[in-house]
Amino acid sequence: MNRTADHATRLAFLRTHDIDDSVADDPAFPDDATTWDEWCLHRAKAERITDPEQLQARAATIRRWPYRSNDTPKPRPAIASPPPAPREDGLKPIAPAIHSRRELDAWAAQHAPQGPQPNPGLEALAAMTEPMRLPDIAKVVEMTPRDIRREREQSAKRVAKGKPRKVGGVVVEFPAPETGQPGDRAATYHPAKVAAFLRTRPGKGRRTEPGTAPQQD
Repeated sequence: MNRTADHATRLAFLRTHDIDDSVADDPAFPDDATTWDEWCLHRAKAERITDPEQLQARAATIRRWPYRSNDTPKPRPAIASPPPAPREDGLKPIAPAIHSRRELDAWAAQHAPQGPQPNPGLEALAAMTEPMRLPDIAKVVEMTPRDIRREREQSAKRVAKGKPRKVGGVVVEFPAPETGQPGDRAATYHPAKVAAFLRTRPGKGRRTEPGTAPQQD
């Protein structure tokens, strides 16, 4: 890319994000500029989440990563732009920070929170074949009966709203009981089907594997 085209690209990026044009002249301006919010959404999409609400929820979780790490790449360039216009809600406005997407990807591959370690209880549940009551399933995976019932209830609400959770385009929700009715304390469920659902909960194994980074758009 020649200098004129490069400068025009920088200006387009800055104006899209309401950042002062003077930032385009900073020599540290990255050729793969992105904002933190854009990168968080990009990272969430790389996890193959297709439901819009779940995608935004995952991006919101990723936005909190800097609070867990002192190694998060600092924004660049470090130029003081004029402050954004005051917010209507009275809170202090925050100017979008410019990052290098490659730097953020490299940082995430090394330092970002990764998926949990294998859960022996979940593996054991997946190998079981006899229908079980929810309290018994909860005991195997070291959850409380209340927590696993909450998972079932939240799943039912998503389905009722017509917004089931999807992973890789496939609907993954709490399975129907093998015997009894949902909500019935005596109802039994196929343990392997419940295990398959529990594996796909946000933050429970759907994150990008350690040492990998999202594909560039």
